[in-house]
Formats: sequence, C-alpha cells, structure tokens
Amino acid sequence: MSDSPSLPRLDGLRVLVLFGAIPLHGQERGNIEVFRSLKELGLQARFITHRQWGHQVVQPELDRLGLEWATAPFGPLMGRNLFGRDCFRVLSGVLATNWALWREVRRWRPTHLHCMNWLYVLYATPLLFLLRIPMIYRLGDCPPRSTFLHRWLWWLICRRTALMVCNSNFVRSKLEESRGRPKQTRVIHNLPPRRRENLASVSMPEANGITRLIYVGQLTAEKGVPILIEAARRCLSAGRNVSLYLAGDYAWQNPMAQALMARLKADGLEEQIQFLGYREDVPELLRSSDLHVCPSMCREAFANVVLEAKAQRIPSVVFPDGGLPEMIEHKVDGFVCRDKSVEALVEGINWFLDHPEERKQAGEAARRSLDEKFDERRFQQQWAEVFQSTARSEGKG
Repeated sequence: MSDSPSLPRLDGLRVLVLFGAIPLHGQERGNIEVFRSLKELGLQARFITHRQWGHQVVQPELDRLGLEWATAPFGPLMGRNLFGRDCFRVLSGVLATNWALWREVRRWRPTHLHCMNWLYVLYATPLLFLLRIPMIYRLGDCPPRSTFLHRWLWWLICRRTALMVCNSNFVRSKLEESRGRPKQTRVIHNLPPRRRENLASVSMPEANGITRLIYVGQLTAEKGVPILIEAARRCLSAGRNVSLYLAGDYAWQNPMAQALMARLKADGLEEQIQFLGYREDVPELLRSSDLHVCPSMCREAFANVVLEAKAQRIPSVVFPDGGLPEMIEHKVDGFVCRDKSVEALVEGINWFLDHPEERKQAGEAARRSLDEKFDERRFQQQWAEVFQSTARSEGKG
C-alpha cells in the first residue's frame, strides 16, 4: 500500500447530479457511492432529488453520508407511457424541472453534470443541451431501445456526453451495439455500498447444522425469485438440510411476493423459506449465512450484493448472463450456473452443499477477489481521472 501513488485532489470540482430516484436499488446506490468516495478527495456534489418523493429514502441517505441535495419536480418515472397518456404530465415536468435546474446552475456554478438515467435527462431537456458544462453519464444498464423516441433520445445523450462510464464489460458491449456513440467510454466496476452501521439487526434462527441460503434484492420475477423458491423446494424435497431467507420489500404493490408467501404457508414451508422484508442490515444478514444466491433472469448489469457477499466471505451462486460472470470465478469464489433454470440453480447450490470445505475456501477467495479487483482506492483513482480529464479537455464552461 505504501508503494501506491497518492490519490489526486479534486478540490474545486463541483458536480451537479441528476437523481430523480424514488427507491434505492443497486443502480442508485452505485451512483451515490461514486460521490461518497470522491468527497474524501475534495470533490463537491449536489444531488437534484425528486421534490415529491425524495424525502422518503433518498434525501435521508444523502444526509447520512454528508452529501448535499436540492429538489426538482421531475414527473412520471415509469417509462412505458411517457409518450402516450402521460404526455401532458411529462411536458409539465420537463418545464418545471428545467426551471429548477437552471436556478441551481446559476446559484451553484457546477463544473460538471452527472447523469445516470435517460429519463432524468429527458426531464432536464433542453437545458442540458444548451449548457456548456461537460456531462458524465454512468451507464448501469442496457441503453433504451423500446421505441423510436427512446432510441432518438439515447442518440442525443451520447452526443452530449463527454465521457460515458459503464459499470461492467457487459454493459459496454451493449453500448457498442446501440445507435449512439459517446465521445469516450470506459469501464469502472462498482464498490459495495456503504450501509448504515450498528443497526439493531433481527437475528436469524440458530442454524443447528442447516446450510442457510440468502437472497437480497427486489422480490420480482425478473430477479429470479420464483425460480429460487422452486429450487429451494426441490432441495428440501430431496432431503437437503437447507433454509432460504429472502430480504427485500414485499409490503408495497407486490402481489407476486404475497402469493408466494401464501403458497409457502399453505404447504407448511414458511419456516424453511422465509421472507424477511426490507432490511438495511445486509452485512449482518450475509455474515449469518452460508451461501448467497443471485439468480437474475434479467440481464443483470452488475450486482452490488455479490460484492457485499464477498466482503463477508460468502460465495455466490449466479446465473450466467449480463455482468454476473465478470464478478465470479467459477468454483473458485462462487458458482456460475450452466443456464438460467431451476435445475441449473439446484446444481449450483448442491455443489456447495456437497463440498463444504470448498465452500469455506470459496468464501476466502471471494474476500481476496474483492480486495484485488474491486478495491476502493482503484475506484477512487479511476473516477478521479474521469472528472479531471473532462475538466481539462472541455473546460469549466
């Protein structure tokens, strides 16, 4: 560590971050982590948060991390009907957001803009395209392609962006397939989010020889929750001594989760397969578990929770798609399933059940891979170069 070059200072750089998010999922936490980390190097960031809903989760989290925020109205944040029946609400949100953003630019004088979501860019149009401030775009998912207007907006974003940062090589490959071509691109993997510490964790039951499987994330079909529950059922029916815990919010507009819970109760499996609800004590949950499972059916760009599992020396079983194979070395620090099916997931879980010593070694290898491939110092250096290089090349306009 002493031989490492000193990190650059970023004093004088001021970044205005478009952040209209309502919940805090991996995408949102990944962007927050950029500025939480760079704050230590002197960079100032101000997040433009959702005026109506930001107080629920986002603004308290920014306050906890000592990050500044302001508000803008934004508008509907679901992408399917934006150009249809929600068109009037979108247009009024665009006008109101542009006014709030213009006032913030005049007051705060940022050196950079930072965006993470094409929809937030839409609400800041046309002001974003009139300002001469360099814009950084962090791409944490595949570029939008669903309609001509989405593709056209994405093309404009690429033209406006000074440097686009992809959070995985998979995302970069999807970017190269899209119509737009930003001026510069680079890949910077995520850091595990810095969660609140010293929380009053609700302890899981004593193991009593049971191998505890843990899932942390959104309780949706695209995240593979029904497949995971079916895999756990098959392990239990085969006599495997396992339990499954799922941490994620099921209390708000989640009929799928409610139906799964009702079925498990009817089948007498509510003790072996438990829904824990939304939890912030993720490190403690992982530390109390034996194996992490991430069976995303969607093309997962990069799963923060895999990094969090590595931090607690817990190997992960993942599906072989998106950016997940970049995070796991098969049968070294985790298991990459042969395909996205119940059978393949059962196979991955059983491999660790049948090789308890290898499971322990995989946990230690997972921790080493976090330190060697996803360390904070490298993350800070890479992101510092992003803002320094664009400030030099485009000025502070």
